[in-house]
Amino acid sequence: MTVLAGTIRASSTGNPDWRACDGGTVYVADNQLGGIQVLPRAAPAPGFGDHRDWRRRVGTKYGWTGLGPNGFRFRLPVATDGNYVKTNDDTADT
Repeated sequence: MTVLAGTIRASSTGNPDWRACDGGTVYVADNQLGGIQVLPRAAPAPGFGDHRDWRRRVGTKYGWTGLGPNGFRFRLPVATDGNYVKTNDDTADT
C-alpha cells in the first residue's frame, strides 16, 4: 500500500520516517553535499523517493525553510491526540 508524505495516522509503526505530531523541527541535509550521493528509494510516480515528496505534498503549510546549500528544515504538525505523520517520502512503507 502506498503511503504518501504528509499522511497522518493515530499510531506509530516503528519506522523512523513516522514522527510524532509535536511541532518539532526536522533538519534535512542536501543529498548532494560532500560528494556523497544519497540514492532515493523507489517511489510511485510522480514521487522523488526522498524529502522532496514532503515539500511537494505538504508545501509550506507547517513551515519550510531553505538552509542554502546545506539543505532545509520543516516543522511537524501539532496534534494533541498523539498522532504520527509520515515525514520522508512517498513509498510503499507502512
